[in-house]
Amino acid sequence: QPLRRQKRVRALSRLIRQNRIHGADAPIVNDPQPHEESARTPRQSVARNARPAKVAIAGALVTLFAIRCAGPVSMTDAIDHQYETDYVTRLNHENADGRAAWLKWKAETEKRGVEELEREDAELSSTRNPFDAYKDADAVRRGAVLYKYHCARCHGDDARGRGPSALPDYPANDFHDFGQRFAATLHRGAPRRWFRSITNGTGDIVTYPDEPPGPAMPAFGAKLTREQIWLLITYLQSLDVHFPTATAPQATE
Repeated sequence: QPLRRQKRVRALSRLIRQNRIHGADAPIVNDPQPHEESARTPRQSVARNARPAKVAIAGALVTLFAIRCAGPVSMTDAIDHQYETDYVTRLNHENADGRAAWLKWKAETEKRGVEELEREDAELSSTRNPFDAYKDADAVRRGAVLYKYHCARCHGDDARGRGPSALPDYPANDFHDFGQRFAATLHRGAPRRWFRSITNGTGDIVTYPDEPPGPAMPAFGAKLTREQIWLLITYLQSLDVHFPTATAPQATE
């Protein structure tokens, strides 16, 4: 079924592109007789010709929006389980320091120095996501792992803002809320704002158990790399997109 949805989305996208290019030349049903058309002003003729294209585009957008909003892949299905195992092992070695765990894991897997990786990470943009939730399933998988270990305690495994550590008076964002999903569909989730909120924290000053006072949404700028934050955002963006390839690996004999 996800494959059929993908085909429908592609077909609708083609229809939208065609109408944007050829809208004024779209075929007209019940075209007026030549003598009737000659009596119209140029502006009236253009408006009449464009009307079917506008209707087609509107219908295609509504259907496309409905398909996009049909529902996200669950965190369990999105997670890359091998990466999760490697990351958790590193987290345990680094006393739950996500930044150090990530950098040392990358240094080992890519055979590069930690300092080089830190410099590279510092050069990543704070306003432009280097990953595409609509295309990069691997980034979504890794982002799901990071979400599970750094965000789910407040936002919940299902991203509905009802995690075990969420404060009753300061509810976490529900990423299935229409406003959040609408933003993800049309604007890809306002990534600049999300990057800023995750990096600096946001909200009133509160006190969590065993932690000093800080914003209700804690700051993760010193706890995670920029790449990790963008991967988290990519996963959040994916909550409004179907990813048939971002599923749990099949068991092998």
